[in-house]
Amino acid sequence: MEVRNYQEEKIARSSREVRVDIQALGLRMTDLESRMETMVQVHNTTVTHANSMDRHLRDLEMHVADLANRSRSNNLRIRGLPGTPNEGSLRDKLQQYFKHLILKINRKDRAHHALRTRRSEGALPMDIILRFHHFSTKRLSCTSARTTNCPTNQPP
Repeated sequence: MEVRNYQEEKIARSSREVRVDIQALGLRMTDLESRMETMVQVHNTTVTHANSMDRHLRDLEMHVADLANRSRSNNLRIRGLPGTPNEGSLRDKLQQYFKHLILKINRKDRAHHALRTRRSEGALPMDIILRFHHFSTKRLSCTSARTTNCPTNQPP
């Protein structure tokens, strides 16, 4: 009988220890679940913020591209104007070219040769980029060039 009491007591003690361990595990699991819930909320907030920042960045990039395109809308590229970059004044060449179109280039407009590598002998003449201060002037010159019998790649 003593052996039986001893074994029952030992089993009861072991089951209490297991119960305490299970309760400790339950508390740890509850703590881990609450931490995990907090991390999920923080992660979701971060993802939402990152998506918002991505949309904002795309909007800004589109805005910058739009501004760049609008700033170039007053530019007119003239291809194949004969002559070399060192040959006379570019402004004089353009005045002569636009005289045929009955246009006067405003002194404040600027013109420059388009960037590209040095041309070899017999290569096409360099392109010229002409900036008008007003889009209406550019539109007028394009309309005048279309309606005039002047070849577009050579001055009159």
